[in-house]
Amino acid sequence: MNQIARIAASPDPDAFLAWAHGRPGRFELVGGKTVTMTGASRNHATVMARICGHLLAATDQNAYRIAVADLGVRTPAGIRYPDAVVDRWAGSGTELAAEAPPFIAEILSPSSVSVDMIEKAAEYTALPSLAVYAAFSQDEPVACIWRRGEAGFSAVPEQIEGRDGLAGARRDAAVRRTLPGHRPLRPICATGPRAWPACRPSGP
Repeated sequence: MNQIARIAASPDPDAFLAWAHGRPGRFELVGGKTVTMTGASRNHATVMARICGHLLAATDQNAYRIAVADLGVRTPAGIRYPDAVVDRWAGSGTELAAEAPPFIAEILSPSSVSVDMIEKAAEYTALPSLAVYAAFSQDEPVACIWRRGEAGFSAVPEQIEGRDGLAGARRDAAVRRTLPGHRPLRPICATGPRAWPACRPSGP
């Protein structure tokens, strides 16, 4: 959940990144205001770990870095910290924000649906480097996918439901172009009351 914080942080993105680095708690800079990020549920944490595990296995580690929650992304509104981000390999590794992310993912929570689906979708899809933004449910096998096409991003995301649908989405040409070295993987599992009974850890 996001809440407006009464904290004296600079509205300048670079100064905010330095201010937030190493500080207890999680914050974002949105429209010149500091927003606090509350803790996540176990379902949220589990899905995030699985997303990143799949990204690590599906990408060329010589070309990309995978980050979870702690790497900032500069957007037209300020600084966001996505649940997962793929960034092109550049710089020394000490940077506090992504350089040119082609893929960003958020995991939906009841309190963050409107922010993730409307505000963040508009901010992320405005990034020149972005090819795919994905918003995953943490309680059911549903994902909303924004893909960059020849005419840019569609205003309405593609909704993918079910185990087969998500597995197929990872095999499509857009993903392969976005993340060279991609190979088909088991689907990312939701873990809540409407979890996927057929999705269990298995061999490679």
